[in-house]
Amino acid sequence: MMNSPWGGSSIDGSTVTFAHTGFVYPGGVRALDGVDITIRSGDFTAVMGANGGGKSTMLKLLVGLLHPSEGRVSVDDVEVGHDTFNQVAAMVGYLFQDPNDQLFCPTVAADIAYGPENLGLGGAEVERRVEWSAKTCGVFELLDRPIHALSYGQKKRVALAGVLAMGPRALVLDEPSSSLDPMAEAALMRLLKGLNERGLTVIMATHDVDLIPLYAHRIILLRGGHVAAEGPLAEVFAEGTHLEGCDLRLPRIAYLFDIFCDESTRPLTVGQARKELVRMVEQGRLDLVPILLPKERGGAA
Repeated sequence: MMNSPWGGSSIDGSTVTFAHTGFVYPGGVRALDGVDITIRSGDFTAVMGANGGGKSTMLKLLVGLLHPSEGRVSVDDVEVGHDTFNQVAAMVGYLFQDPNDQLFCPTVAADIAYGPENLGLGGAEVERRVEWSAKTCGVFELLDRPIHALSYGQKKRVALAGVLAMGPRALVLDEPSSSLDPMAEAALMRLLKGLNERGLTVIMATHDVDLIPLYAHRIILLRGGHVAAEGPLAEVFAEGTHLEGCDLRLPRIAYLFDIFCDESTRPLTVGQARKELVRMVEQGRLDLVPILLPKERGGAA
């Protein structure tokens, strides 16, 4: 990890604040209204909600692609705005939902190098960052490949490599697992989890309620541009009406647990469910025999 853009094993993650933030698109469509949220340094935060709820708008305000109609957005002590765009871009990396909106250089190597070069880094440092990012994202063998010759999944990894090469303190991702096969999705999420464990602040918009409990610490639910709920996953998911109001469902394991166990505890992952089932059996509050044995049909087992 010593060769990483952060120069060590730990990352000093940024804190992000939305203060009374609102945004109205031309034509009068209000996408966000009165958002008051603080995302702490080193958090892995999921932003969820129905289409049109304000997720992408929120992320674009954070990285300065849009500017608030009311209130403000800040990264650490820097208010996001026209005059601070370059400063914010050096602190916050943004991965577009569609990598075709992000990649524009002729080759993979040139695209990954673009960000570090625009930070004013020397040639040797740029080369070192390109090598580290390409290896970390699994695209080192593609460095000489033209962008147009890549698959969609390869483009996603190259786009992420270009973002990481800049050494951001916060990473913002818009539906990063969309259109990826299961193996590519798992590899991407393991990478994000590893970076977050080193201290990188991760903010990810997604619809995948089964994926998020494996990685995120906190969740922000948006409905009609308002924050419907915010907090630790277990607390927000414990109240199912929050999800229903945002056109989302419970994770499948939590739904099955509700059906079979009739318990107030609601595990969100297979691992949590396994521990809870063992605890309930040990306490004599659950008999697994009726669940595990086949039901009798016509008097015969």
